[in-house]
Amino acid sequence: MKLNFNQLKVKELKSKWGSCQYLKKIIIINWRLIMAPTSVIDYVIVHELCHLIQPNHSEKFWIEVKKYKSDYFEDKLWLKEKGFLVLNLGASERI
Repeated sequence: MKLNFNQLKVKELKSKWGSCQYLKKIIIINWRLIMAPTSVIDYVIVHELCHLIQPNHSEKFWIEVKKYKSDYFEDKLWLKEKGFLVLNLGASERI
């Protein structure tokens, strides 16, 4: 994608797959994403990187996502239908 960012953080996020701090150019990815299909991982990374171009979820943002991940809708659907299984793994052990 040839985008510059300052930092990539991998963290445990309770309800998100990733985030982008647009002004600081920091990308944060949920470590639990490693348990998702590769295509879904790619989608989340592309999604967050596209926020460096368009820091919202406008039509322009989704056009950017589609440029780099034309089949993103399938991955978005996977997260909606099955993502909770990954997010909730080990939830009972959390303090």
